[in-house]
Amino acid sequence: MPLKNNLNDFNNCWLGYDLPYSLIEGQPSVQALRKAGIEKRVKTPEHHVTVAYFADINLYELSEALKQTARKYGKKIEYSKFDFDGYGVIDHEKGRYVYFSPDPDSAAEAFYLKDFFARSPLYTKEKNCEDLHVSIGGPDPFSSEKPRQWPLNNPFSCEARLVFVGNDGKTFHKYVWRDEDQEFEEIPADLPFVVKGIQSPLSREMSSPTRQRDQLSNNPTSPASSTGSRDDKKNVGRLVRGTTNGSKPVTPISIHTVAMFPKIQADTASAYYILKNFGKNFFPGVAQAKVVFWTALPEDKTAQQLESEGFLTIDLGGIFDHHISNVESGKREECAASLIAQHLGVENDLTLKKLLTWAKRDDLQGKGTMSADPLDRAFGLSGIIMNANREYANDPQKSLDLITHIIDLHVHEERRRQIELPMEFEKLEQEGKVEVFSLRQGGAELEAMFVETDNVAMAGFLRAAKKIDLIIQRRTSGHTNIVTQQARSIDLRPLAAVLRLSEAEKKNIELDVDEATLMSSGRIKDIDEWYYDDAANSIQNGGVNPEGVKPTKLSRDEVVALVRDAIPLGTIGTLKRQKNS
Repeated sequence: MPLKNNLNDFNNCWLGYDLPYSLIEGQPSVQALRKAGIEKRVKTPEHHVTVAYFADINLYELSEALKQTARKYGKKIEYSKFDFDGYGVIDHEKGRYVYFSPDPDSAAEAFYLKDFFARSPLYTKEKNCEDLHVSIGGPDPFSSEKPRQWPLNNPFSCEARLVFVGNDGKTFHKYVWRDEDQEFEEIPADLPFVVKGIQSPLSREMSSPTRQRDQLSNNPTSPASSTGSRDDKKNVGRLVRGTTNGSKPVTPISIHTVAMFPKIQADTASAYYILKNFGKNFFPGVAQAKVVFWTALPEDKTAQQLESEGFLTIDLGGIFDHHISNVESGKREECAASLIAQHLGVENDLTLKKLLTWAKRDDLQGKGTMSADPLDRAFGLSGIIMNANREYANDPQKSLDLITHIIDLHVHEERRRQIELPMEFEKLEQEGKVEVFSLRQGGAELEAMFVETDNVAMAGFLRAAKKIDLIIQRRTSGHTNIVTQQARSIDLRPLAAVLRLSEAEKKNIELDVDEATLMSSGRIKDIDEWYYDDAANSIQNGGVNPEGVKPTKLSRDEVVALVRDAIPLGTIGTLKRQKNS
């Protein structure tokens, strides 16, 4: 109903434009980011562009300010059309954050309101971001500047409605602005986006009883239903603390000590790593918590009592004991690491996918290392953990620190491969620093790519993720390396020969060598720029560390042309046959 002279005070509130959720989530760019592991920070079906954040405000005062703004603007402010044509990325200690930016020639109402409130006494500059944007996912640095950094590959437009959302000390309320009445009208906080009376496809879907239940169980600000399937309750369990019926909201519990068995296992090490690095919102203090090693709980304490005292247990009873969980479910399907990941809502994080698979396989199947090769088993991480437990039997903290450090290296590499490198590659494509072309050697069709970047991990990513057979990577210094999929056994000898001849011509050097020497591995006299590594099947102009090696004098186009001309002259599989002979 409309609000007349409402004197309610709200805190932790914002004014902005509500965007159509299904339209945003359906964008190709957003879908690509979701697949790369960039998730919404708040798991509710809404997207909005914030005009102003207020630590606290009186709704009547805000209404009066909007009336004044509308009079000065001379136009309606209830709706604003956004043309999103740019995006930006912020890397900080908590992870990678992605946002979309509107064209400054669009959303005139939103830009006008932003400017008005930026000069208003109601506005706290230190707590507001100066740039209009829509958050796509990742940990939001909130008041940090979020300027348009790069053009969006797939720009799109949408109409949005002016809303206010605030907490009255007990619950959140949502209001829409009515131009006709020049005031706010309260609507249900979970009401789907509606543009001028036309319900979006998602909105119609949200109106069904099943969808409403799902939305409720995924909304941390709403009381969740106790009914529903086992999967529904499992989802609710991520948002509620220590309950199965979803009757209580999430309450972070401060932790000063983590307790676990002294014999470190793949599962417990993974569980501890995930808890420490992803659990601070649920368990403040866990990142700095002390670790104690127990074989059982103290006789006079339960896991729940210990938890209330700041102790969190792993596989010693309580919510993170997978033995209890599997007995209750009647299925041997969870380990401690997977229980913790589910509780924290990170079980689908791409950076943890392999870690969780390994932890489950090691714990539930006893197959941390699948290979029967004795060297693989000796140097596999599960074998190393056993060695560490024997070596540091009296100091399990050393074993835990060793293993979690190795896990950390793996997760960082997964973040590079699953998130950072795909996004960097997209940016390089936009900047025209990527060229894809096809080659043929004998009867084999080959996919080749030129890429200009200083990131030494890019070639490995392109081989693994993009399945590129031959990559020409050129650094900004001019150093150029050519790497291949070793399994394809591409014959690089003709290419090595023409690169050396062309380099000599650029240097005004006349080479007095035969064809066999030009195609030989290693370096040849007077042409230190090119090293042919037949073991890795690559041709390097400095490799990953070009210090001491001069960059080639050949241009990008010249190198690409030589690759196009020389690769068809080789005989694919020659290197493999030579090694096997």
